[in-house]
Amino acid sequence: MINSIFYCIQPFLLSDELFEKMLISKASMPDVYEKPTWVKHIDGIYSTFDKLYLVEEIEFKIFKLKDELKEHDDFTAISSRILTADASLLYDDTLKMFSLVFTVTLLYDEKFLYEDDEFYNKIRKMLVLGEEHLYTETIHSVQQSALVAAKDFTEKLFQWDSDKYQISILPDTGNITNLTLINNLEDSAKESVIKQLIRINSISERVKGGYNLVKLKSNKYDYFSFNGRYHTIIINSEDDEYRYISLQYFLQALWFFLSKQIVGIVNSQMRLNNLAIEENFKHNIDLIQMYLSNFKMSIELDMYLYEKFQEQWNLENSFEDIVQKIVKRQEKLQNSEMEKLVKEVYTDTLTKTYTRKWIAENLLDKNGEFSEEGIMCVVDLNKFKKINDTHGHIVGDDVLVYIANQLRTLGEDVVRFGGDEFIVISRNIATRNFTRRMSELQYKVCNKDFRISENDSIKIGFAFGIENFYTGDKFDEVLDRADKKMYKDKEEGCIKKEDIEEKLSYVAKSTVDNIKSTIIAKSQIHGFGLWSVESILPDTVISEALDGQVVEYEFYKKFYMEQNDLFLEWNCISKDKLLIRPFRTKYSFINHSKNPNCEVREIDGALRVISIKEIKQGEELTLNYLNEPIPEEELKRYKNKYLRL
Repeated sequence: MINSIFYCIQPFLLSDELFEKMLISKASMPDVYEKPTWVKHIDGIYSTFDKLYLVEEIEFKIFKLKDELKEHDDFTAISSRILTADASLLYDDTLKMFSLVFTVTLLYDEKFLYEDDEFYNKIRKMLVLGEEHLYTETIHSVQQSALVAAKDFTEKLFQWDSDKYQISILPDTGNITNLTLINNLEDSAKESVIKQLIRINSISERVKGGYNLVKLKSNKYDYFSFNGRYHTIIINSEDDEYRYISLQYFLQALWFFLSKQIVGIVNSQMRLNNLAIEENFKHNIDLIQMYLSNFKMSIELDMYLYEKFQEQWNLENSFEDIVQKIVKRQEKLQNSEMEKLVKEVYTDTLTKTYTRKWIAENLLDKNGEFSEEGIMCVVDLNKFKKINDTHGHIVGDDVLVYIANQLRTLGEDVVRFGGDEFIVISRNIATRNFTRRMSELQYKVCNKDFRISENDSIKIGFAFGIENFYTGDKFDEVLDRADKKMYKDKEEGCIKKEDIEEKLSYVAKSTVDNIKSTIIAKSQIHGFGLWSVESILPDTVISEALDGQVVEYEFYKKFYMEQNDLFLEWNCISKDKLLIRPFRTKYSFINHSKNPNCEVREIDGALRVISIKEIKQGEELTLNYLNEPIPEEELKRYKNKYLRL
């Protein structure tokens, strides 16, 4: 007679909430729980299952099961061959997993193997929930009793209300392992039984031949055929029974853990939203990796078997994938918490813009100098005190929030520097583009009726001043220059967009284009300016010859007064002589700066504009007009006061 023990290892699925709580729990297992029977018999791999406990032996009414099976014609033959049956609930404290383990012993002769090719499938239908499951009250009662025992265990060990957390059996998650002992058979019968069992295993698994058939040890009658749902272990010695069943438990539990239990947490959208929980989860995975290493070392009888396991299920790489996911999630959480901290420290509570501390931490070195280049734009609200005094601080706050939101539409860093003053920082050095964008925003705000109640609205606006900064520039000095431009802009007040566009159109049409690759646009320095539309290298001649007529300064002054401020463009040749042109060229739109990027030089007998440093695309061209021998009287004229700034 042939003695086959069918094991069905059926892990329980824990809800994400319960699994998460078990991961971070500090509860320790009480001494009252023993090890499963098969663990006690395998000293060689005892350490691998050091945290595997028998929670409860589940009552199994074998005679009632046999009677229920007899009611189904296909199961009558199996029913008559069931010798013993029992069930137990195990808890693995390393994997935080419950497993229901069925053990059903069949006693049959070799003839039975030829009569029923489907008896593996029938055992599975009897024990495993699924679409093809054969319902019996006995098996259902065992499964429900095991679920209740798992909940009671959870409630006692972890002190939680078990009704709040779900423990369930997933359909089609239990595998069937047939461990057949053939030591009492003749050698000829052994070979026949091995052949038939491997055949039936393959038929049940729907694979050809002995798929993943491994020869065990040196005994020619020891085999292990492992697939997906069905496994066959054939041994010639009772001493090896529990060793191989331990392998089956490990493989099934690990497969379920990797593919079912943790997938909901690892792949969920921030299910673990706490670094401490993540770290504990990572620690638990590290323990399971040690679990795998212990298991690997424990299969001393045949390392080739482990290699086959690894080839089939890729256990080690599965762990690495999970660890990498956890590490990435930890980095994401760390970055998220850092961003949250930065937001709290550097964010203005009212406007949600940065505070001035952000500038010191992100733009300046310890000496208060810029560590990079960019643009600083100082923004100051118009008549904000009057708004507060007239309409109250609530309206004033609403205005501040509105202006902050408008400034954020620029896509740059916005800082509330104090009160009603903001600073916008742009890393793009192209000042012209930024000036245009600020001007458009200014026109939008200035021409908007800001509603403060259902029937009332007010006019609001702001002035701005723009200044480039470079690495090594002192913050206070750049701020001072930008402030002066802002106050100049405040003096001019809001200008309608249509007016400025009309003036620009007239200017462009009436100006001689003697400096190529430049355009005329509004300037923060003075009125309109000349801006580059492409990068210009140092020492590049960028203008045509500045032509004109040489006249005495006294003659020019008299002529100028008589013609009532008629426009004349000119260059100083000396303190008493000018080169004048009775028409406007682009040269006259180059604004004055004490830190210019251009200068006027005499080349081949003619004056030309030369770049003295690299001029970036979108940067305004500037000259230091004080380098020319301008007459003192001319410097004192009101219209030239910007030269004295």
